[in-house]
Amino acid sequence: LNIVDARIHNTRDGWTVDTYIILEADGNPIRQTGRFAEIEARLFEFISGSVTPPDHIHRSLSRQQRSFSIHPQITFTRDNEQNRTIMQVITSDRPGLLSRIASVLTHFHITINSAKIATLGERVEDTFFISFNGHALTDPPLIKQLQEGLFTAITDS
Repeated sequence: LNIVDARIHNTRDGWTVDTYIILEADGNPIRQTGRFAEIEARLFEFISGSVTPPDHIHRSLSRQQRSFSIHPQITFTRDNEQNRTIMQVITSDRPGLLSRIASVLTHFHITINSAKIATLGERVEDTFFISFNGHALTDPPLIKQLQEGLFTAITDS
């Protein structure tokens, strides 16, 4: 599947509300009723922990993805009002991109408070509202390590 757009929100009482707009990997809408049931069953397996997701998706880049390479940009801005950090990732779309980003954030014990995921053709513009121990990221070495880890994860084949 390809996530075209998503909204991710964590509530103060520990719930997560996620909304995804997805297409088949070939870019076509999901049309078969049975396919919806298959997706729902697989999501339940992952959420319940009975199946673990793969570390990385091993699917080849499409011809378009190889042709329209976008130099990755990863920026961090402090949101003082909400005591969190806004992390923006702009890069080329690739299989498993969100999984790679999530793995790095998990490694650094970063919490995603909410996110806006946008895929515009071959260009990804994802915005994550993140925190570390409930607060905005303020440690420059941590931010630098996080940025380097993300850059490696999203550019690694």
